[in-house]
Formats: sequence, structure tokens, C-alpha cells
Amino acid sequence: LRKPDKRTPACGECTNCVQTPGYDDKQFFHYKPHITALLDLAGVDYFDHLEWFNDLDEMHRYCRTAFHKVLVDLDRLMPGFDFARRFTSIVAQNRHVLRLLCYKMPMHPGQELAKNHTDRNFGTFHVAETHQGLVLSLPDGERKGLVPNDYMPEPGKVLMFTGNKAYDLTSAALRKVVHGVFVPNDFVPQPEVEPRMSMVFFGHVFPEVLR
Repeated sequence: LRKPDKRTPACGECTNCVQTPGYDDKQFFHYKPHITALLDLAGVDYFDHLEWFNDLDEMHRYCRTAFHKVLVDLDRLMPGFDFARRFTSIVAQNRHVLRLLCYKMPMHPGQELAKNHTDRNFGTFHVAETHQGLVLSLPDGERKGLVPNDYMPEPGKVLMFTGNKAYDLTSAALRKVVHGVFVPNDFVPQPEVEPRMSMVFFGHVFPEVLR
């Protein structure tokens, strides 16, 4: 785990998030299937974490499979973009990331844990969270603007939303969803409450734009 500092983008080494100025106080871990080879090259001893890596590998594979199925359906709705083929390209396969996050403690009602931002990738799976907090700013026709909507996680389900690459590739036919993380106003602080943790999957496509 690595904690961002003044020299590090808030989202870490992949600079996946486009954020307002400032840095989110969080720790994160990026998992890719070839991470053990990278750790070997770096001389890192990860033997005690092999079981954990196996679990993450299974989740990464599940996310890739589910993401691909979504894109196959999207190809039927929007023919000509070849979303599924772009997702399974060799270049894209090396960029899909499963991210584990741990936000700062303690939490207070209404506290901002992650500033509003959009993701640079094509689409994001919000897989799990220990505490509610994800807020999506979605278009509202009556109010003529973006309106914050609290996301209520459900066991056995994941939330998918699109990012900048989807917006650029489709010339805005697919929206880039603004989202942030905020502690609910009705949250009751307790000494034994653990920090908020979450898991997301960043899916990429390649090429990123039509030639």
C-alpha cells in the first residue's frame, strides 16, 4: 500500500482519475494478473500473500468476464464501435486494474473522502465497499443539470459507470459520470468503526479513439 503525497497524483501511479485540485488521503493497492512477475523483478517477498493474490486474481477474472459481457450487449445497441474487441486486445488486457482502497480515519458525517472526478478509463465496476459513501452526479432533465445521487450497494451486484474514454470514443453518446465519496450525513461515529474500504475495477479499451 502506498499513501499519496504532494508529488503523487491522488489516484496513484496510473493517474486514472481526473480530479479537482487537491489530494485524497487514502491508501490503495493495484492488482493485475502479472503482478507476481513484477514483484519478482523488484525482489519483493510476497510468499505470505499468495492466497490473497489468488483471491484477487479470481475477482479480476470475474470482472473481466462480466465487463466483456456488458460490452457485447453494448455492441448490439451501438454497432460499429467494436467495444468488446477493443476490450480484449492485448494492449487493453495489460491495463485492466483491480483497485483496493482504504480511506482516511476517523470518518465524520458529511465528510468528503474523495473529491468529485471522472475516470480516465472506459468504464468502472464499483464492486464492494464497507461503508456507504459513493455519490454519483447524474443528469436530471427537470433540474437541467447534474444532481448528486447516493449509491446504495446491494450484495451480489456491482455498479458500472462510464468514463472519459467512453465519452471520447463515442463523441459524447456515452457520458462520463462525475462521482465522489462522501460520508453520509446520518453516519454515527464510533471508536470501533473501521475505515471505509472499497474495491473497484477499471476496464480499458484500445485503440482509445476511432482512426
